[in-house]
Amino acid sequence: MAKNKDISTSGRIVLTTVAHAKNNGMQLNKDITRLVRVGTAPVLLEHIQVSLTIKRKEKTSVYVLDHGANRTNFTGLKKIQKPCYEIVYE
Repeated sequence: MAKNKDISTSGRIVLTTVAHAKNNGMQLNKDITRLVRVGTAPVLLEHIQVSLTIKRKEKTSVYVLDHGANRTNFTGLKKIQKPCYEIVYE
Protein backbone atom coordinates (compact mmCIF):
# COMPACT_ATOMS: atom_id res chain seq x y z
CA MET A 1 0.00 0.00 0.00
CA ALA A 2 1.26 3.46 -0.82
CA LYS A 3 2.50 5.77 1.93
CA ASN A 4 -0.11 8.18 3.31
CA LYS A 5 -2.97 6.21 1.73
CA ASP A 6 -5.45 3.84 3.31
CA ILE A 7 -7.37 0.88 1.89
CA SER A 8 -10.05 3.14 0.42
CA THR A 9 -7.61 5.23 -1.66
CA SER A 10 -4.54 3.07 -2.36
CA GLY A 11 -4.03 1.82 -5.92
CA ARG A 12 -2.71 -1.54 -4.75
CA ILE A 13 -2.80 -3.62 -1.58
CA VAL A 14 -0.80 -6.70 -0.57
CA LEU A 15 -2.80 -9.15 1.53
CA THR A 16 -1.16 -12.01 3.43
CA THR A 17 -3.15 -14.87 4.95
CA VAL A 18 -0.93 -17.10 7.10
CA ALA A 19 -1.71 -18.44 10.57
CA HIS A 20 1.56 -20.28 11.33
CA ALA A 21 4.80 -20.64 9.39
CA LYS A 22 7.96 -22.65 10.05
CA ASN A 23 10.87 -24.11 8.13
CA ASN A 24 10.77 -27.78 7.19
CA GLY A 25 12.51 -29.66 10.02
CA MET A 26 12.58 -26.63 12.34
CA GLN A 27 12.60 -27.53 16.04
CA LEU A 28 11.99 -25.57 19.22
CA ASN A 29 12.83 -26.60 22.79
CA LYS A 30 10.11 -28.10 25.04
CA ASP A 31 9.15 -24.68 26.44
CA ILE A 32 8.87 -23.27 22.90
CA THR A 33 11.20 -20.44 23.94
CA ARG A 34 14.35 -21.26 21.94
CA LEU A 35 15.10 -22.37 18.43
CA VAL A 36 16.96 -25.69 18.50
CA ARG A 37 17.20 -26.31 14.75
CA VAL A 38 16.59 -23.73 12.02
CA GLY A 39 15.42 -26.26 9.43
CA THR A 40 15.39 -25.75 5.68
CA ALA A 41 13.15 -24.77 2.80
CA PRO A 42 10.39 -25.15 1.93
CA VAL A 43 8.60 -23.07 4.52
CA LEU A 44 5.54 -24.91 5.85
CA LEU A 45 2.48 -22.67 6.07
CA GLU A 46 -0.89 -23.10 7.73
CA HIS A 47 -3.42 -21.43 5.47
CA ILE A 48 -6.50 -19.70 6.75
CA GLN A 49 -9.77 -18.90 5.03
CA VAL A 50 -10.55 -15.19 4.76
CA SER A 51 -13.56 -13.29 3.56
CA LEU A 52 -12.73 -9.70 2.67
CA THR A 53 -15.01 -7.00 1.33
CA ILE A 54 -13.64 -3.66 0.17
CA LYS A 55 -16.24 -1.46 -1.46
CA ARG A 56 -14.57 0.34 -4.35
CA LYS A 57 -15.91 1.46 -7.73
CA GLU A 58 -12.71 0.87 -9.73
CA LYS A 59 -12.01 -2.27 -11.74
CA THR A 60 -10.25 -4.76 -9.45
CA SER A 61 -7.61 -7.34 -10.35
CA VAL A 62 -6.30 -9.94 -7.90
CA TYR A 63 -2.91 -11.61 -8.40
CA VAL A 64 -1.49 -14.55 -6.45
CA LEU A 65 2.06 -13.79 -5.27
CA ASP A 66 4.90 -16.21 -4.57
CA HIS A 67 7.07 -16.10 -1.42
CA GLY A 68 9.21 -13.36 -3.00
CA ALA A 69 6.12 -11.18 -3.63
CA ASN A 70 6.32 -11.79 -7.40
CA ARG A 71 3.16 -12.33 -9.42
CA THR A 72 2.51 -15.96 -10.37
CA ASN A 73 0.47 -17.37 -13.26
CA PHE A 74 -2.55 -17.67 -10.96
CA THR A 75 -5.09 -14.83 -11.09
CA GLY A 76 -8.52 -14.17 -9.67
CA LEU A 77 -10.22 -15.38 -6.53
CA LYS A 78 -10.36 -19.10 -7.18
CA LYS A 79 -9.88 -21.45 -4.25
CA ILE A 80 -6.08 -21.32 -4.39
CA GLN A 81 -4.27 -21.88 -1.12
CA LYS A 82 -1.52 -19.31 -1.35
CA PRO A 83 -0.47 -16.94 1.42
CA CYS A 84 -0.03 -13.71 -0.54
CA TYR A 85 -2.24 -11.71 -2.87
CA GLU A 86 -1.91 -8.36 -4.63
CA ILE A 87 -5.13 -6.42 -5.09
CA VAL A 88 -4.87 -3.75 -7.80
CA TYR A 89 -7.43 -1.03 -8.47
CA GLU A 90 -7.48 0.57 -11.94
